[in-house]
Amino acid sequence: VLKFKTTKYQCLINGVKALISPIGKLALFRFKFEIKKIISPISKA
Repeated sequence: VLKFKTTKYQCLINGVKALISPIGKLALFRFKFEIKKIISPISKA
């Protein structure tokens, strides 16, 4: 029962990961870009 449960959860997690992955990568890229925009003037000052 436990093995089936974990496989079910693993399947769900994999599905969520697959869904999040492209969005997550895009969000991370945007986030890094925003951080650079904020840090850039500070490091120059």
